[in-house]
Formats: sequence, C-alpha cells, structure tokens
Amino acid sequence: MEYSALDFDNPDRLKYSYRIDGGLWTSISGNRVSFAKLGYGEHTLEARVADNLNTSDVYTVVIEIDFPWYKSTWFYVLMALLMLGILIAAALLVKRRIELNRHFKEMERAKELNDSRIEFFTNISHEIRTPISLIISPLYKLIATDDDPSRQRSYKTIKLNAQRILNLINQLLDMRKIDSKQLRLEFEKVDLVDFCRGIYESFEQYALSLGIDFLFDAEEESMEAYVDPKNFDKVIVNVLSNAFKYTPKGGKVRLSINRDAGETIRIGVSDQGTGIALEDIDHVFDLFYQGSNNHKITMIGTGVGMYLVRQLVTLHHGTVKAVNNTGGEPGCTFVIHIPAGRSHLTDREIFVRENPQSSAFSQMELAGVPEPDDEELKRYAKTSTRIVVVDDDEQLRKYIVDELGNYFHIKDFASCDEASSYIIKNKPDLVISDVMMSGMDGMSLCIKLKRNVDTNTIPVILLTAASQENARIRALDIGADAFIAKPFNISVLSHTVTNLLRRNNTLRNSYLGRQDTLNVASMDEGEQVDSPDKKLLTRVLKVINENMSNPSLTVDMIAKAVGISRVHLHRKLKELTNQSTIDFLRNVRLNRALKLLRIKHSNISEVAQYVGFVSTAYFSTVFKDRFGCTPSAYMSDNATIEQMPLDDDELIS
Repeated sequence: MEYSALDFDNPDRLKYSYRIDGGLWTSISGNRVSFAKLGYGEHTLEARVADNLNTSDVYTVVIEIDFPWYKSTWFYVLMALLMLGILIAAALLVKRRIELNRHFKEMERAKELNDSRIEFFTNISHEIRTPISLIISPLYKLIATDDDPSRQRSYKTIKLNAQRILNLINQLLDMRKIDSKQLRLEFEKVDLVDFCRGIYESFEQYALSLGIDFLFDAEEESMEAYVDPKNFDKVIVNVLSNAFKYTPKGGKVRLSINRDAGETIRIGVSDQGTGIALEDIDHVFDLFYQGSNNHKITMIGTGVGMYLVRQLVTLHHGTVKAVNNTGGEPGCTFVIHIPAGRSHLTDREIFVRENPQSSAFSQMELAGVPEPDDEELKRYAKTSTRIVVVDDDEQLRKYIVDELGNYFHIKDFASCDEASSYIIKNKPDLVISDVMMSGMDGMSLCIKLKRNVDTNTIPVILLTAASQENARIRALDIGADAFIAKPFNISVLSHTVTNLLRRNNTLRNSYLGRQDTLNVASMDEGEQVDSPDKKLLTRVLKVINENMSNPSLTVDMIAKAVGISRVHLHRKLKELTNQSTIDFLRNVRLNRALKLLRIKHSNISEVAQYVGFVSTAYFSTVFKDRFGCTPSAYMSDNATIEQMPLDDDELIS
C-alpha cells in the first residue's frame, strides 16, 4: 500500500506510520509498505503522517481477505460428508469381505465335508466289495448246481439285491472318478429309442411288484445320438429309480422320448409322487442334498444319485432339470436334453464298437463264468503245486482256501510282511494277494517279488476293490500277472490260476527243453562246443570269484577283465540272466555267502568280508531281501558240520 499526504512542498519531511488491528504503530521510511502474511478475514489498517511539528488524524481502512475455496465452510461440510461416505463405504466393504470370507469358509467346509463323505463312502465301498464277493461267488455256484425252482427264485432275489448294493457302490466310485476328472467317456452312435426301451423293459417287473403303472412313449421309431452307453444308462436308471421311490402304489411313472426342433433329443421321466418343494427345486442335483419332502417316503436316499445324473449329463454336453407337474397333476418331471448329431464331439471322443448293443443296461448284470475244467484241476491236485493267499479279511481268505484247497496246496497269510519272507524262502508256484492292507500292501509285495531274481517268475494275482483303470494299469506296470476286481466270481479266479500255472509250466518246459539240447550237444561234441554265451558267463564268474573278497570290484573292472564294453556286458547279462551286472555280482556273492553260512565256516562278519561286503548291517539287509531271513536265522536253521574248500575258481550260479 502507498501513502500520500497530498503535500508536495517538501515530502521528505513527512514520516508515515501504521498499525494493524489496533497493534503497535510502525514507522516506515518512504510511503510504501507490503503486507505479505495477513490472515484470512477482516483487518483494520490505521495510518497517519507527521511532519516535524504536527501529526495528522488517523486514517482507517478496512481490509477483507477472502478465505480460499479449500478453507470455506461449504468445503469443510463437503469434506465431512465425503469422509463420512468413505467410512460408511469402508465399513460396508469390510462387512462384505467378512461375509465373503465366511461364505468361502462355509463353502470350503462344505467341500471338505463332501470330500470326507466321499472318501468315507469310497473306503466303505472298498470294504463292502469283499463281503459282496463272499455273497456273489457262492451264489453263482448255487445257481449253477441247484435246479430247485423255489430256491432259484430265492437265489434270484439275492442276486438282484446284491446287484443293487453293487450299483450303489459303483455310483460312489463313479462320482469319485468324475470329481477327480478321471472319467473318460467313449461316445458311440446309439438308437436312444431302443436304448430307453431296453431300460424300460428291465423295470417292468419291478413296477408290477410295486403296483405302479409304468408307461413308455416314443415320438419316433428311431432317434440316433452319440452317448456313452455304459454311463448314460446310469442317468436313466437313477432318474427312474428316484421316480419309483416317490410314486405311491397305484400311481404312474412315464418314460418318454421325443425330438426338440431337431437340435436336441428330450428324455422325460414323470411321476405322480409328492413333487418338489419350491425351496428344494434348485438344490435337487446338489451332492448329499435331501429335500424337505423326504419324510413322506419310507426309503430315504443318500443324495448321491441326482448329483451323479447332473454330472454325467453335463459330460454328455446336455442339460437336466426338474419341474413340478402342472394342471393339478401331482408329482414332478425330470427333463434331460441331449444334443443330436456329433458336431459337439471331437474324433478322439467317438468310439466305434464292432458289435454295438442296443442297451448297456444289460452290462450291469453280473454274468456267470463257467467252472474250470475239472480234469485240469484234478491234474494239479495230483502235483505239489503250492499257492500262497494273502488277505487281511479272514473270511474271504478262508473262502479262497476252501475253494482252491481241493486242488492245490494252499498257504494263507493275513499280512504281506509275513507272506514276503515265506515266499522268498519257499518259492511257491503262484501268489494271490489283496491290494489294500495295513503295513505292506499287495502292490508293494508284488514289486518286491518281481524285483527279486529268485521270485520274479512267480505269477502274482492281485485282488482289489478298486476297479478304476488307473489302478489296473499300475498293477500291470509293476509286473502283476492278473488283476481281478472285487466282487469276483470264484470261477474267474480258478480260471486265472490254472491259466497262469499252465503258462508257467509251458515256459519252464521250453527252457528245460533247450537245456537238454545243450547237454546233448555237449556230450556229442565235447566241451569245445560251449556256446559263446556260456563262455562269457564262465569268464564273468571267474573274474567275480577271483575278486570275491574285493569290495572295490566294479562293473568297469569286470568288463575290462572279460574283454568287452560295459554296455555290451550289461546287455548280455540282462539277456542271459535277466539281471543287471550289479545285481548279478551281488547275487553271486550272496550265493557264496549262503553256502559258507550253511556249513558254518565262519561267523557272519567274517563271511560278509569274505564275499566283499564292507558293512555287516548292509550284508544282513540284502541277504534278508533275497533269501527271506537274516544270516543268523539261516545259520541256526540250516547249519551242517561239513567243511567246504574255499576255491576261488569255483563257479557260483
């Protein structure tokens, strides 16, 4: 601000002063002053001028400095409202997040509960398959041998109910395979009218026994679609079973099939039951869900069948829904839509069957298997054929022993650990083992036997409640000779046993025939005609025996001493002895140790060092793995007073 007294005669004599808001007077030189830090609001500026003698009156100016927009009242109000809104939004977000976390935790708990239920039912299903085997196997024997009509009717009732239990078990196993994405469908062209008619005919007698009128309607004589027959029939069967369960005596159940605008095929199953409550209709296909009307029926389901229906229909690229009947008619209708044609499928999904069947429902029946040839079994009964049976279920083990004991010498065990030592030591002709057991299981037993050079030719049959293909593939991968799923017909097991024994006998006779030929050749032409393979084995054995006590003997040293490459040596030994060079070396040493222990030549530590083992503990471990007992146990059971000359040139075979 600038001041002027309007006196221009001698302005230098004038002295200006001011004060702000009644403060102290401040003098300035000149007539200009700046106010840089005045606060917002209204201020009073008072100014005066004085010369040497006089002082002017005070001149007052009111200065008003406006507040900036961010200092205004409306801005503070707006900010307060905004902060309030942010707090409310944050509170709602936190609440929503808490609700979502709770919802996710509930979903996780529900999933864990469902998984635990499925795991429990799956384990129970595996356990049920064993007693079902003990029902079905004797049942088929009775059906085949008993001609009494009244008892045959009883057998049929037992068979149907055993099949019903099996179907429930298979549903649980199918559900497990679907959830783990292990179920692979094989689509093939099927006449759905003929397919549904076959299922309809299989339910006719059941409907009559319940006093229910069962109808079948087809819009056309033939409607072709691509489905997996052995899985799609489970859809129709489950829906029909559900309809019969809810329909009272005297009611109607209708199975219909028609075409929807040429794009899809509609399959409907309607009943005259209790209908579905509105709060339940969206949850009918949920796993383990049971509707509120379940108290009105005597047979309460498990909540598995409809879930399996939806999963299988989805895998068929279709849809399924449930609707209550209209027009005052009681009950509900399940509607299944399946795409017509094959445009929704890839070439890899389509399976071409050489002998197509009209319905896969017949596959659900347990077909009987003819009894093995009695003459062949009697032939084995005259020999010393020995079979080991391993199963922790005493009744099933006893049943197998009773059925096969008339023809073979049977030794049974409740655990694989006990059976393993016996098998390695006594080398039976065949082993039958359950898969799922505590401790060592059947798979581990099979691996152990197939890796042992002394037992790898013994046929192994695995019995298991796990019927999935991956279990069968794993069993075959580890060397099992046969894989039989429970429940099994004892005739199937008998056939498998005789076939494996016959095969082994054929191989053994073939091998013995070649040995006889070699012996005759040697007798006619002398030792000079030894085959190159026999000469190679002789050289290898000589090198090993000359270095029997040398723990540093390696494959490279053997190959160099014999005069061939390491790879060639490994290939020839694998071809001639079915052993690697390392295994062959170890087994030769163990055979020498076995002989030394039998004649009590030295103590165990000395024998281990003599045959090239630095560690006595390791020697005991590999000795037990091969011969089924520890060195000390072998010495106590097999000791003699003979003395054996320690000839390093002796060939150990």
